[in-house]
Amino acid sequence: MNELLVALEAFWAERGIRPSAGASDVDILALEDRYGLHMPADLRAYFRAINGMSSGAESRRDMDDDLIRFYPLAECQLLNIAAPEIDVPDARSILCVADYSIWCWGYGVRLGTDDASPVHVIYDAETVKVADSWEAFLRAYIRRDYAVTYPR
Repeated sequence: MNELLVALEAFWAERGIRPSAGASDVDILALEDRYGLHMPADLRAYFRAINGMSSGAESRRDMDDDLIRFYPLAECQLLNIAAPEIDVPDARSILCVADYSIWCWGYGVRLGTDDASPVHVIYDAETVKVADSWEAFLRAYIRRDYAVTYPR
């Protein structure tokens, strides 16, 4: 996973994007406690190291060339909170971690009690699973695999 996070940081750097400062274990545990859900190891490692795209002065931009923005942990919310109008059965277990073009659609990781972390694209009234794990999603993102990041 570490080499993947280094590759992601380099991918963003080429585009003038800097990651936010890594999230602390305390912040990650607070999010898990708040929602009563377990963050999988790959997502936890990502937030510790990368923690989304920075929107501060040190970053030229806070979204990539494809208009995808990855949130810092502090901005992540469960789908039922982030977009209560989207009524899908699993909205209380999907953590919104990114969006496309200021929320034309979102990207969420299903949290649970184990280390599975399927990633879903979130549309107005449905979610579509696009990757079996956060790690698989990031690999597809870096490859610019549009079947994963733009599945429609």
